Amino acid sequence: MIVSALLTSLGINTALCVLFFILYSILRKQPSNYEVYVPRLLAKGTSRRQSHFNMERLIPSPGWVGKAWRLSEEELLSLSGLDGVVFMCIITFSLKIFTFAGIIGILVILPVNCWGSNQQDFDITNFANNSLDVFTISNVDNGSNWLWVHFSAIYLVTGFICLLLFYEYRYISSRRISFFYSSKPQPHQFTILARSTPTYPGCSISDSVENFFKDLYPSIYLSHVVVHRTSKIRTLLNESKQLYKRITRLQSDSDPTLPQHNCCGIFGLCGRKSNLRERYEKKLEDIEENVRLKQSKVLLAGEEARAAFVFFKTRFGAATASSLQQSINPTLWNTELAPEPHDVYWPFFSESFMQRWISKLVVVAASILFTILFLIPVVFVQGLTNLSQLEVLFPFLTTILTIKFVSQVITGYLPSLILQLFLKLVPPVMEFLSSIQGHISHSSIELSATKKVLWFTIWNVIFATVFSGSVLSMLSILLDPKGIPSKLAAAVPAQASFFIAYVVTTGWTSVSSELFRIIPLIFSLIRRPFTSPSDEFEEVPSIPYHRDVPRILFFGLLGIIYFFLAPLILPFLLAYLCLAYIVFRNQFMNVYAPKYETAGKCWPIVHNSMIFSMVLMHIIAVGIFALKRLPLASISLQNFLHDVNSNSGDFCHESKTRFGSLSELKSLILTSLGDNGTKEVGRVGYMLLAPMGSRVFRFHVFWLDGNVHVRLMFDVHGRIMAQQVMELFAEIGDVGGDSSGHSNFV
Repeated sequence: MIVSALLTSLGINTALCVLFFILYSILRKQPSNYEVYVPRLLAKGTSRRQSHFNMERLIPSPGWVGKAWRLSEEELLSLSGLDGVVFMCIITFSLKIFTFAGIIGILVILPVNCWGSNQQDFDITNFANNSLDVFTISNVDNGSNWLWVHFSAIYLVTGFICLLLFYEYRYISSRRISFFYSSKPQPHQFTILARSTPTYPGCSISDSVENFFKDLYPSIYLSHVVVHRTSKIRTLLNESKQLYKRITRLQSDSDPTLPQHNCCGIFGLCGRKSNLRERYEKKLEDIEENVRLKQSKVLLAGEEARAAFVFFKTRFGAATASSLQQSINPTLWNTELAPEPHDVYWPFFSESFMQRWISKLVVVAASILFTILFLIPVVFVQGLTNLSQLEVLFPFLTTILTIKFVSQVITGYLPSLILQLFLKLVPPVMEFLSSIQGHISHSSIELSATKKVLWFTIWNVIFATVFSGSVLSMLSILLDPKGIPSKLAAAVPAQASFFIAYVVTTGWTSVSSELFRIIPLIFSLIRRPFTSPSDEFEEVPSIPYHRDVPRILFFGLLGIIYFFLAPLILPFLLAYLCLAYIVFRNQFMNVYAPKYETAGKCWPIVHNSMIFSMVLMHIIAVGIFALKRLPLASISLQNFLHDVNSNSGDFCHESKTRFGSLSELKSLILTSLGDNGTKEVGRVGYMLLAPMGSRVFRFHVFWLDGNVHVRLMFDVHGRIMAQQVMELFAEIGDVGGDSSGHSNFV
């Protein structure tokens, strides 16, 4: 690809972004579009439809940009929860990395690449006709000492990313701890879900659950509820929630322009008028009666699923019970922490262990098949980047391809656009596959889909594109792992022009289309003639993290790989991240509302993705320096790769598996008791509840004395056998007084 083709793609996408921004600033002011652009404000009642004409509505204005920019992190936390804060941290984290890498790449590496002459000399007088290979490391002469500049840049950027990962992980961890301290105790935090419960002759599932947990956890077991098969009841309840929202909205809406009566009939043009509120209330009464009837039928029929919610007296007891294997047979008594009520996904509650295991195998096979089939559009897109190949395959296009503008559009813009359209299918497909994998919560489904989309994108956009989508060539690479660095080193720089265009086309357009919300707008326009204004608004959407998080991480992967290979990609990445920063803050303010809270559980995916990106960058760099006849740099990077990434992995493991200090443990205890203003913690200890046989238990008490003992306690907790239960407790007393005799179990 030549520079003029990239400029053509850049011009088209810049024009589309400007057009989307202008249309958004106009359409968001129209009352009929409030459901599309400000559904969150409409649901809260802070935004009202206005019927009188105002000329200001037709004039685009950038005021929303300033509001999004001034949004503080605490305001963002109150609007979108900790998940929204962590999502924005991903963007700011990427901005920090590529600002630092951009300074080195543009000011240092790019001139070095241009001064080389391995591919061709850089012609500044005919800039538009220069090949983009001039700006890549491929243009640096083999054995040149200038390659040590790239080597030093890799060291600097890797060290910066590792340092940033350390501080970001510590920051996210502190935010999570603060979030747990400040939030009130919730019922689901004291609850576990027990599945695959065995049944015994003459004993119901409820009796089996009660007997089992009473025997094993006598001091902390509280009660339980067996799950019943109530799919029809859930459907009725969902319908009643929608009706209740509409009734509430009709009661609270004081806008006289909204009709309180609606015409029944096609397009609302014929038929008798009926009061909307009365009609909705009558429907709600009918649903309530149906729910009562079906509930009584379910209880009488005894349609119990082999699953139950088990409640404990302490959060620590619930966490301990959920982390231990409850039975010698791993297919029975499977336990996990219960999701919060809005996060529950019901279809797989009654499935057995083997059914869930088979579902996972089916999902893995379906994901592999989908990945292989996706190679077809990848091969097609790859062919569009080569004009000579197009002329051979389609001889009738020879005349058209001689037109300069047409050839620039086909090679610079069309491939990325087609690939982007095909990639739109990936998030919903992966979400569907994750939903049949056996998860019990929407958040688990979304996290699973996020991982699937990320690795699918990495494989099909990076590896399949780099190796021209040939299954045989990719299989030969996997069968010869020692040759991976050299093959990547030869193939990855050659695709730099495609990925630069890909960032511009996919990145910029995706952000602007996220702001414009073209699909919801189209659906709103289609649905509008068939509904009244009060019927249009349904539910405030939640941000699809499984779509947006993998996209940002994938662009981060591209930036880390190509910052020393083709630093020209970095300005376009920074532009994308700046747009994403403003757009998503605006969307959190006006559009998206959280349905559930995972407290930033997606951050480990970010951490692992960055580690993988650095590993891949070093592998490619090792191959590049070997091909460029700089073996000393190649060997040095191999050692550096091993040290840095092993240390990063160890840190991540330590952060996830160990508690911080005794003072943090005491703060957690006081927060759980709600007495952090008037009480203080004396000694902290834990007990191991060990069954001795014949349902006889013995308690072993251990007192904690300092941070070393805290770490030791949690290490022991990670290794104790399934037949043991650990219980944490402390002596609590008045501040400045005697703490004896005031022990509380926490």
